[in-house]
Amino acid sequence: MKTNTALCLDTNILLNLFESGKHEVTVFNKFLTSILTKKCDLIIIDQVKIEWDRHVEKNQENFIIETTQKIEEHKSLLDFIDIEEEKQKLAETIEHIKRLETRKYKYGYGKRAEKLKELIGDQNHSRTINRTPHAEKLIVDFAIEKKAPFFSNEFKNVTTKIKTEAADAAIFFTLYDNIMNGNIDYEKIYFVTDNKKDYSDPSNPSKIHDNLLSFADEAKIIFSNSIERTLKSILQKDEHVINYFGPLESIYLTDKYFTSCPQCNEEVHLNSDSYIGPGAPHEQTYWLECKCGHQWNTYDLVHDMY
Repeated sequence: MKTNTALCLDTNILLNLFESGKHEVTVFNKFLTSILTKKCDLIIIDQVKIEWDRHVEKNQENFIIETTQKIEEHKSLLDFIDIEEEKQKLAETIEHIKRLETRKYKYGYGKRAEKLKELIGDQNHSRTINRTPHAEKLIVDFAIEKKAPFFSNEFKNVTTKIKTEAADAAIFFTLYDNIMNGNIDYEKIYFVTDNKKDYSDPSNPSKIHDNLLSFADEAKIIFSNSIERTLKSILQKDEHVINYFGPLESIYLTDKYFTSCPQCNEEVHLNSDSYIGPGAPHEQTYWLECKCGHQWNTYDLVHDMY
């Protein structure tokens, strides 16, 4: 069922929705509620999809590496301990903290990334839009004329005035031309970005750049640099927000909630990575699935009679 509203996100919004310290889980839940309850459709520009695929795994890996390296730095304290028992206890504590922080990210923000990946590939809720020849011409025209905001930098305190942001231009003009040729047809179309330099007026980041204003007006694109404000516009004040994700309690990050994948030895969470297997209701058991794709039966009955 097609909705009356479309939500087109810049790549940085998608990435920031699962990045630590960027958007609260309440914002993520509002975003999912707006999409999954059909308040709006998600529009994915092909260039956004390319960038998402390139960065989604890499960003997660980088965060875990940086976090664990910071914790590892505390191992230098072991050099100041002479008693072997105390040295071993501190080493174990450091390893424990490292394990908990990795789990906290994987089963908090990492699960958000998985949900976004699933949503992007779900044709019932999202559409991928391809760049058109006319969009490419508009990009080239802006590049030849060195027009801001994509090919000229108007912000103060920058070392260079020349920019090469063809990817950002491709995102905007692909959206614009697909609206104008009727491929995208909604009463309201929001374009949302977290980037304050690549689409905005340099004196007011909440306004679209003057060089893009006529295109936005013609296509009736509603520009926003705040996903929070945009979601408030899409969801009614009394709209029930579904808590798809909640705060992860520390108890569920302890060792008893984890097992190892028999295929790759990666940690698997007994709750978050489980699903109900096939079979008659009285025979169904819980299965586990590792990130590597390996699945196996726990043989724990869903409806345990005892």
